[in-house]
Amino acid sequence: MIEIQPRDRKLIDLIYEQQFMSVEQAHGVVFHGMVPRLRRRRIAELAHAGFIRFEPSPMDPQSRIIRLSKSGIQLAESGRAERIPQLRRISVERLLHDSMVTAVRSRLAELWNATWIPERLIKARADVLHAPDGVLVFPSGTTIAIEVENAPLNARRFRDQLESWRGEKVLLVVYIASGEAIFRTIQAGIKNAPKGLPFALLNWTQLEAGVPLAWTMMGEIDLFARREL
Repeated sequence: MIEIQPRDRKLIDLIYEQQFMSVEQAHGVVFHGMVPRLRRRRIAELAHAGFIRFEPSPMDPQSRIIRLSKSGIQLAESGRAERIPQLRRISVERLLHDSMVTAVRSRLAELWNATWIPERLIKARADVLHAPDGVLVFPSGTTIAIEVENAPLNARRFRDQLESWRGEKVLLVVYIASGEAIFRTIQAGIKNAPKGLPFALLNWTQLEAGVPLAWTMMGEIDLFARREL
């Protein structure tokens, strides 16, 4: 049995909350700063110890994704007050979307000091019609919802989604678009949405590379001027 280190636990907790992680993300998000050879060896040791397992990627059977074994799930759930249901199967659509969610989550953790509540935990807590991809809770109690969009949006469904945020106790709903075309679609939808709803919009390409201003109906704002809101 190996001794679980803080980075090991971070990897296991992330996979538990996000359901899976690509090998590349495990290297970059959790084991960054380590020599690549040591990264590979540590991941292999965790697999050999029975905490994680590899599955063929639904997009490319030659590639692999990392999921938790039963022992890994038990470790992730130790000390948790709430459990997150684990998916049996990862579809291509979920792979593409949730890989981006994990990347967004990691990037925002570099910019904000806040706790991430994942989508499946939100759904487990209450019977909701729509749950965001994540909610960030700051030490002050301020909450920001995160919506990641990487595919074309149905206009009517998107309007309903925007309207569903009315009355919710969040400071802001931040949409993060995978590219310029989706950015423009979301922007148009927000412009046509009922007034008074708290939306902001970011382009993931810009956020991944730097610290862009966020677009809102009131003009551009700097969401990342402070680590806590």
